[in-house]
Amino acid sequence: MNFVSNQLTGGVPSWLGALAQLQYLLLTSNSFTGEIPREIGNLVNLEELNVGQAGLIGHMPSSIFSIISLKLLDFGNNSLTGVIPQEIGNLRNMERLVLHFNSFKGPTPATIFNISTLRVLSLVANDLSGNLPSSIGHTLPNLEGLYLEENYFSGTLPPSISNATKLTLLSLVSNSFTGSIPHSLGNLVQFESLGLSLNNFTTESSSPELSFLTPLTNCRRLRTLTINCNPLKGSLPVSIGNLSTSLEMFVATNRGIVGSIPSDIGNLSNLTSLYLDGNHLTGLIPTTIKGLNKIQRLHLDYNQIQGTIPDEICHLLNLGELALSENTLFGPIPACLGNVTSLRYLYLDSNRLNSSLPTSMWNLKDLLRLNLSANSLSGHLPPEIGSLKVVNLIDLSMNQFTHDIPVRISPAIHEDDDHDDPPPVDPPIPMPPPQTDPAILELLTQQNALLHEHINISCRTESKVNDLAYCIDTIEGDVDSIKTNLEELRMAADLPPY
Repeated sequence: MNFVSNQLTGGVPSWLGALAQLQYLLLTSNSFTGEIPREIGNLVNLEELNVGQAGLIGHMPSSIFSIISLKLLDFGNNSLTGVIPQEIGNLRNMERLVLHFNSFKGPTPATIFNISTLRVLSLVANDLSGNLPSSIGHTLPNLEGLYLEENYFSGTLPPSISNATKLTLLSLVSNSFTGSIPHSLGNLVQFESLGLSLNNFTTESSSPELSFLTPLTNCRRLRTLTINCNPLKGSLPVSIGNLSTSLEMFVATNRGIVGSIPSDIGNLSNLTSLYLDGNHLTGLIPTTIKGLNKIQRLHLDYNQIQGTIPDEICHLLNLGELALSENTLFGPIPACLGNVTSLRYLYLDSNRLNSSLPTSMWNLKDLLRLNLSANSLSGHLPPEIGSLKVVNLIDLSMNQFTHDIPVRISPAIHEDDDHDDPPPVDPPIPMPPPQTDPAILELLTQQNALLHEHINISCRTESKVNDLAYCIDTIEGDVDSIKTNLEELRMAADLPPY
């Protein structure tokens, strides 16, 4: 019986329990009120009960746990409360158990982990606690997906998990797991996604490297690997370049990764997102980075990376986000960066860059944010800065720019603007807001030697200006008129005064 997405309201009718021969009851995506009627437990032949996202409240009726024929039970995305009873282990034919996005609380019954037929278990976003049993890989040999994120699980990740050889996805994100990441994960050759972020996992004290990464090179189907926000300490092993060529996302934002970025990282040719920010990485950006020809998001910020920005970054023609902030990079901004027209976010601030701005930078017509602050950049700001039609932040503060600020800078976006569409990305880099709701413009220029007697900031009537800030700490000229212009703009935009 299929009532999916029928905009049904009221309570789930108790008379459904009289349909003794019913095998499938699908009530997903409706707007019921009240609790699940206990009469549902009379459906002794039921194989699938799906009432996900149906507006239900209250507890799971214990009568359901006598329906031993059930293979799929989906109560996800409701407002169910209480504890998960031990009797759930009676469902010995269960294959998919989905209880995510509810308000279940308390210890997770150990009996769940004894349902040997279970293929998918999703308990995401509840208030559940407890440990994973040491024998989990033996008692759940058919497990393919284990989703436990956003709960209060603790304890270690048992090495026996590797005995669940069909496992393709393991997500333990945002819990309180501790201990080292077992090397036995490398035996899960079907692995496609491993999420260990936001826990308290540590590295083995005997190794100076993140040694658990090396066994994962056996997982040739691995597409997503997230280990960020754990107290991991050590260097990236050279073997990182031997991770699956299917790898699309690697997130290792931590505080404890040291050493240099291995040059073999350029072997990860299918990578679209690489986050190594917030660590203690040193050395140079390897020139082999040009091998990441599908990369869309590259975050190496908040490290101690040295040297110049290599021209090889300009080979990354799908790049939408480049973050190199808070390092010790010096030298010029590569002129060829203007060829990476897919860029939306460019963060080069808080380094030691010391050149003039390459004119090619203004070819980046789809830039949303540009931060070059806190460097030693010099020269003048060209009028071409106005060609950045969709930009909502330009921060050039704390540099050594001189001469005039361009006299007209407008945040307005014209409906007849004619510029090439950027190349498609998957997943897409966020695009600017619609042309009827133009972007914010925030131009920060403080602590430069810029001078201009009158600054004329154009704001067309069709524009919606949310923030326009000219920091005039060291600007010389008619300051009173500058302030007057700013106050008029702020009043027009209904913004608070400075």
